[in-house]
Amino acid sequence: NVFWSPSYFLATSGQVTLDALKRYVESQGENDAD
Repeated sequence: NVFWSPSYFLATSGQVTLDALKRYVESQGENDAD
């Protein structure tokens, strides 16, 4: 589900570095206590 969230879609549009995307994905895991 996370992989196709609006935020991820925007991130993969080429406006973010691979490192920033990694940090984003990692932060999603940390906040996944919903």
